[in-house]
Amino acid sequence: MRQLRLRIRPQQTRNPNGRRKAVTEIRKRLSYNVIMYRFRLGLTQQGLADRCRWSESYIARIELGLVNLSLDNLEKLAVRLECTECDLCTKRDIDEINRVNRFKYRKRAAKWLA
Repeated sequence: MRQLRLRIRPQQTRNPNGRRKAVTEIRKRLSYNVIMYRFRLGLTQQGLADRCRWSESYIARIELGLVNLSLDNLEKLAVRLECTECDLCTKRDIDEINRVNRFKYRKRAAKWLA
């Protein structure tokens, strides 16, 4: 069985002056944890967006690490994902991240991650 390896390619965002900057470590952690907790609940991006009353594109940008979340939005997201704010910012083991990546596009991801 082929093992998936995590390839971390920093997403590129633009500063107001037009220069590109890499996504910070905390945003990477947040994005992986949001995906993991969303899968555990069996939610799609649209389902999470409906729970938070945000747009689906905003959830997608959070998962790509392109959004700088405010503390209020972080708290709202944690409540909707049924976890704490600390859980969303915690550094995860590489095995957990590989499990998220392996089942990222499967419908039964929530079952395997439970």
